[in-house]
Amino acid sequence: LTDAHLGQRPEPATRKSDIILLTSGTTGSPKGAKRSAGSGGAGDLKAVLDRTPWRAEEPIVLAAPMFHAWGFSQLLFAALLACPIVTRRKFDPEATLGLIDRYRAT
Repeated sequence: LTDAHLGQRPEPATRKSDIILLTSGTTGSPKGAKRSAGSGGAGDLKAVLDRTPWRAEEPIVLAAPMFHAWGFSQLLFAALLACPIVTRRKFDPEATLGLIDRYRAT
């Protein structure tokens, strides 16, 4: 695929991109929920930080799946706060608690 396009630059975007995140599937199968690039921002970050113990540059164990809205949000918030991010390929409660202890994470 890349060999067919060597030396060609894509056209600049004419509009902002959207993000599609999966819902939790609480009432059925997970569904794609479109979020516009303009949604969220500093107000959302402040609202989350007012309710969580996160601090800049402190390690965070990210246990939620990153394809889900909360996991993706955690990833973005941690990056904005310059926090080291610790993840696992598959969730395991005891292993996750071990990572929290090992990295002294929030």
